[in-house]
Amino acid sequence: MDSFPVFTMLMKPLWAEQERMEFFEILTQCRLVLGLKQYKIAEITNLSLNMLKRLEMGIFTKCPSDKTLKMFCKLYGLDFKNLKDKGQKHEKRIKKRAIPNKNLQNLW
Repeated sequence: MDSFPVFTMLMKPLWAEQERMEFFEILTQCRLVLGLKQYKIAEITNLSLNMLKRLEMGIFTKCPSDKTLKMFCKLYGLDFKNLKDKGQKHEKRIKKRAIPNKNLQNLW
């Protein structure tokens, strides 16, 4: 028997779509489906509001810690391995796009 049928009903369509979604889209959509504000998620996860906003916008260069990922997984009913894989893939894509610092010096 499902302990939280309303939660499952709300999240089930999103869980089915998460394979096609980016890391930051999953976090944002989970929060929106549950009707929660960013500040509330920041309080629950003990993250700064700024950090949560950066994660939800995909503006991060390092995948969040396992502890942080596990908090999101517990909160949203997500699979840890899948979320971590998506976070690491995002990190690799961002690092590939980054301009090495030595090249920046040549611009000035």
